[in-house]
Amino acid sequence: MNLEIDLSTPNITDEELLAVLTVRIENMLEQETDMLLSLLYRLDVEEKAILKALQPEIGETAASSLAKLVLKRQKQRWEIKKSTEVDHNDIPKGWEW
Repeated sequence: MNLEIDLSTPNITDEELLAVLTVRIENMLEQETDMLLSLLYRLDVEEKAILKALQPEIGETAASSLAKLVLKRQKQRWEIKKSTEVDHNDIPKGWEW
């Protein structure tokens, strides 16, 4: 299992995305904790934030807290990608994607 989610649904809201992420992360916490931690590392979620999320506030689950961190980080990454201009002429042949 991984965090791949079908985003083909038009106009998916943050709340809907959080709900799907929370369920996926909850399953990974129960069945594939190492894989989840590896994915969080690859997404570059701060370790201190992960540790805090694993001890959530009353009324919130660890999965819910982690889902919020993932969504927040992905939004940050998206903003960086949108604001970063790449000169495709400088990319060596074979390295383009």
